[in-house]
Amino acid sequence: MKMPVFAVYLGRDIDGEAEITFGGVRNERMASALTWMPVYEEGYWQFQISDVLINGKSINMCKKYGQRQCQGVLDTGSSLMMGP
Repeated sequence: MKMPVFAVYLGRDIDGEAEITFGGVRNERMASALTWMPVYEEGYWQFQISDVLINGKSINMCKKYGQRQCQGVLDTGSSLMMGP
């Protein structure tokens, strides 16, 4: 592998394309620059979410949880994506 990373691409629809890439990322699959997120809870691809936007406006939902903020999970073994 070129790099010790993997990338997951999920299509917008259940019938859309999806793929996993080992050793790098495919820039043509990215809508914006890559953002690295630390895993917050070992055992899951769980990460912190500092804010949620609707139509570009903050709803300040995650402030009430303090330092823990909101949590999101991306499960690459199923179709599960969870967040607040």
